[in-house]
Amino acid sequence: EGPCWLDGKLYFSNMYFEADWTGDPGKSSIVEMDADGDYHYISAGKMQSNGLAALDNGNMAVCDMFGHRIVEMTPGGKIVGILAESYQGKPLDGPNDLVVDAQGGIYFTDPQFTPDSDKNQPGRSVYYLNPEGDLIRVIEPDEFAMPNGVILSPDGKTLYINNTYDDEDWWNVDSDKDEFVWAYDVNDDGTISNGRPFAKLFLTEDVLDRMGKTTNADGMAIDQRGNLYVATLAGLQIFNDEGVFVGIINFPTFPVSVCFGNEDMQTLYVTSYNRIYRIKTRMKGYIQHK
Repeated sequence: EGPCWLDGKLYFSNMYFEADWTGDPGKSSIVEMDADGDYHYISAGKMQSNGLAALDNGNMAVCDMFGHRIVEMTPGGKIVGILAESYQGKPLDGPNDLVVDAQGGIYFTDPQFTPDSDKNQPGRSVYYLNPEGDLIRVIEPDEFAMPNGVILSPDGKTLYINNTYDDEDWWNVDSDKDEFVWAYDVNDDGTISNGRPFAKLFLTEDVLDRMGKTTNADGMAIDQRGNLYVATLAGLQIFNDEGVFVGIINFPTFPVSVCFGNEDMQTLYVTSYNRIYRIKTRMKGYIQHK
């Protein structure tokens, strides 16, 4: 999960789940990998991390999903600060994915995908941590059935959020977000407005014999032209800056997240259930932070 390119290295979360989706932070880790594929663990047995994002100071913002917080971590694996851990006096549930804007603010999703029987917040939400350290809820509880991947347009004026599950008997929230990536205008204070469907994803039922408005949409990346890359059960789905479907990349195993990397930013790194894939592209990736 959560691939992040930082100073010539790929970092990603090696998340451990049992067959019933019970996680185990003690068996999870954060991995550093170089361009040749050599890797080592920088943090093992400490947290069930998910999304990672590079910060301007050379560190990473890390979604500590089961720890109910976002922390700042050095490339060596040392936690040097807690960036967000509560909203309105109550702990967060499970920060999942995140993106850093040009001002140093952080948007992150919290789909409550945690084992806790009692949730801390009233529903699945999206938040903005502004550069001053104030936490703002920008998507109201359960407006999305499961908000997951989040990314900004290259100009920083549009925020994209995808919806993993919807309209399923086994999922306790139905929403009107369905099988779409949604686009929102970014306001000067970091809040968002004018939500609208942006890109329609293939449904799970197109791939498996399973009904419902489910795509398994997860991590996303964007290139300098504004083309959007969305990891889904059907593959890595690609849309142009107007939301028009332009292609799909299939993999032997289900892709869960994606980022651009290498010195020229023309390589896609795709994390899957048990593998990392690398694809050379003609497009240059875009990273939102300064």
